[in-house]
Amino acid sequence: MTGGFLMDKQNLRVNLELVDVAQNLAVWREEITVSPQDLVALHERLAARTAGGLLPAMNVVGTFPDGLPVPKNEQAFELFQHSLSIPLDPESNLLGIKKLEESISLDGSYAPAWGELGGRYYVDFHYGSGREESVAKSLQAFRRQSELDPNAAPVWTITRVEQGDLNGAYDQVARFLHQHPDSRLAHYEMSYVLRYAGLLDEAGRECDAALALDPGYFGLRSCAVPFILRGDYAHAQRYISLDEKGFGALMGVRIALRNRDGAAALAGYDTAVQFGYLGHDNVVRTLLRACLNHVPETELRQAVAPVETEPIAAHDPELFYQNAELLAFCGQGDGALRLLAKAIRGGHCSYPSMDNDPSFDPIRQRPEFGALRQAGVQCQEQFLVHRQQADGALAVSQF
Repeated sequence: MTGGFLMDKQNLRVNLELVDVAQNLAVWREEITVSPQDLVALHERLAARTAGGLLPAMNVVGTFPDGLPVPKNEQAFELFQHSLSIPLDPESNLLGIKKLEESISLDGSYAPAWGELGGRYYVDFHYGSGREESVAKSLQAFRRQSELDPNAAPVWTITRVEQGDLNGAYDQVARFLHQHPDSRLAHYEMSYVLRYAGLLDEAGRECDAALALDPGYFGLRSCAVPFILRGDYAHAQRYISLDEKGFGALMGVRIALRNRDGAAALAGYDTAVQFGYLGHDNVVRTLLRACLNHVPETELRQAVAPVETEPIAAHDPELFYQNAELLAFCGQGDGALRLLAKAIRGGHCSYPSMDNDPSFDPIRQRPEFGALRQAGVQCQEQFLVHRQQADGALAVSQF
């Protein structure tokens, strides 16, 4: 499939061509011309020509654009399109939120705009300054997207995972992936569920499947995590390179801590803060600087306390795991064990990543660590039992 566009003041021309590569033969081609200000008409004509020409040329039958979300307002659609190019770094993400809020105020019926807005609110909670309000807004936007477009990927699966509903999240994404095996989002969301279940090899394969379907999509950036947890930093770099500035710096922090390189980790936090990652500006970076500067024990304990009670982690047990790595690095074994326990209780199975994590070497021989490891194993085993039952029920429902 090839194509291109030409635009001047009067016309926007989009040309499409389907080529049989083996025979070097164009089997279908189309050109659509609209006014540059008439993007809604372009959207409608592309959908119609695809259903009536392109798909039959690919031997795909019985598919029509009736279920495709259709924008109704030119300005709203333009604002939505603009938002897609705005990076996810916290400060620029606020501009993305602004564009999308303006878009839905003009056209509240366009489902993809609600989905993008939900994702932007999610980023604002995790990495910006949105906090609790942004969590609620994210879920509200995702639910509105599903009401408007039942065929949309259930994006709030990720939020369900982070809120501890691992089984419910798996059921949701397994059904969607079965129906849409070529959906980049479905594979990505499945990787997220499997990552929290501790099935890192499977999570990595789902990430690679998502990347193969949509190479270069920066929304797959957190797929670096399962490979970092496996110690496969070279493979993780494929995903870090999708958004290698602020977010990439945060991923570099995790690798640096695992390599016992505190100076590199602190430099990574400083870089992330330059890109507006406010959630890491205070408590985490303050603790790392304190332990690298070998401050007195009383001062160090003051820096540890807010890390153990970081409010964002209450909504995402994986952050408890990350902060446990930092506490272990800083020689705070008791605190690291407490946070690791919170991670597992919250639905982040943490096994077998905890077995291979060099950050936990100083506490690995403690009996409490052994008990937590067993809890992680049980967490994963319970998920595997549920997955087997869910997959069986899904298979039966297809007959």
